[in-house]
Amino acid sequence: MIFFWLACWMDDSTYLEERERFFDRDGDGFTPNDGDCDDANPMLHPDADEVCDDLDNNCDGLLDIDPITGSIWYTANANGCFDQRVIACFPPDEPYQVTAEDCP
Repeated sequence: MIFFWLACWMDDSTYLEERERFFDRDGDGFTPNDGDCDDANPMLHPDADEVCDDLDNNCDGLLDIDPITGSIWYTANANGCFDQRVIACFPPDEPYQVTAEDCP
């Protein structure tokens, strides 16, 4: 059987593959067509908060970047004082400390 869809002829298997992009299998409100990167996991979708779990929670193609939870480090400000708080899953690339520094 051949289906006519969006002005294109396609066979049964192509039609079924294309159709899957428009279903929300995990009930998170997003389909693969909407950017859901794992439609079998309701915790992964474009509006999800990123957390430190080695998963791309918000489907942006990056793992554990700008998480809402994670370890806290302090990086230096322009005066060299370590008082800029950073929440991340991994230590910063720049010099850091694990405790804040009182600056004069």
